Amino acid sequence: SPLTFTKKYQNVPRSMKENRRLRPLLKEIQSHLHFSIMVAFQYAIKHQDGERLKNLINVYKSYAAVEFRKVTPLELAVERGHFEAVKILVESGYAHLETKKPRNFLSIPAGKGNLKILRYLIEQGGVSPDKRDRDQKTALEVARKKKQRHIVSYLEGLGKKQGPPASESKAKPE
Repeated sequence: SPLTFTKKYQNVPRSMKENRRLRPLLKEIQSHLHFSIMVAFQYAIKHQDGERLKNLINVYKSYAAVEFRKVTPLELAVERGHFEAVKILVESGYAHLETKKPRNFLSIPAGKGNLKILRYLIEQGGVSPDKRDRDQKTALEVARKKKQRHIVSYLEGLGKKQGPPASESKAKPE
């Protein structure tokens, strides 16, 4: 299991980790560890196993921002529409972790028309609806392109509640 493997790797003496001849082997061990952890995350998300997901988060918190096949655990949960997994990951702080490439977790549910996940990410996760994805599009632009009218009206409603950005507001001279 990944947990057993991690404990064994952490118990490797420092002198061994610094040994030049052993570095390639230790890097390979780390690579296998990374792979097995991400597979465990994917399994828990795919099978909506909340308890297993919580255990993985407690043990492997740092793997939230790691990409496996260019997808983070939160992206996978959002893409598959697994609300409980999204909720667990957001409550654990995964919505704001930095990854190598900037992410916009809102484009996926906006394009698929999943209002429940979209609302949760914005209202509970604190994800900004103005954030752009890899293609430099906002969730609103994606929803318009995919003709998700209920998503468009929700996101436009958010814009009206927030008012214009500070740079656009005009102060009245007194």
